[in-house]
Amino acid sequence: MSARLTVEIDPGPLERTRADIAVFFFFDSDRPLQSGAGRVDWRLCGQVSRLLVAGKLSGASGEAVLLQSAGGLAAPLAIGLGLGARNAFDAEACEALGANAARRALHLGARTLALPLPDPHAGDLELSDRIDALVAGVMAAIAEFGADLKLLLVPSQAEVAAVRQAAAALASKPHPPSVALRLEGTGRATDLPAPPGVRESPAGRSQLVK
Repeated sequence: MSARLTVEIDPGPLERTRADIAVFFFFDSDRPLQSGAGRVDWRLCGQVSRLLVAGKLSGASGEAVLLQSAGGLAAPLAIGLGLGARNAFDAEACEALGANAARRALHLGARTLALPLPDPHAGDLELSDRIDALVAGVMAAIAEFGADLKLLLVPSQAEVAAVRQAAAALASKPHPPSVALRLEGTGRATDLPAPPGVRESPAGRSQLVK
């Protein structure tokens, strides 16, 4: 049986997107934190900034931190991922980002994942290339796990209309035979129930994870 990836566009912002897990990411030069990472940090009362100041995070590629939102976000858990150098971010790195985010979410038992689009000023990727690479990475992850996942892509407000058009083209593109792709409506998924079994981190604490 094929795993199913359902893709939906959520107009955000990320902190209001209802999902089991919200992912944010940042580059090693992002001081202060930018875009979605900055909003998450603010909503979580500076937890990420404190880790950066303490030297426990740097934004290096491969870094990850798991945070409990404690009501600061609509998602109960947030995963922060380091992306390394901003000018080195390319299609391969974008695909790896999608795969990394999905693997970590599935490992925690998530069934819905909120994932912002990378900053358009990172590297030289066009919008459609960013979407294609992210979704390709997520597809690879769910094919490995053999598990269904709903992916909520969260663009910036300026990109919502263009992202809807670009995402509509996904159905005509090749994808792994072990993955069934489904595109849903583009409204905010406010009625998604959180399934049981999602494991939470200890209240009020963060976890650096490999």
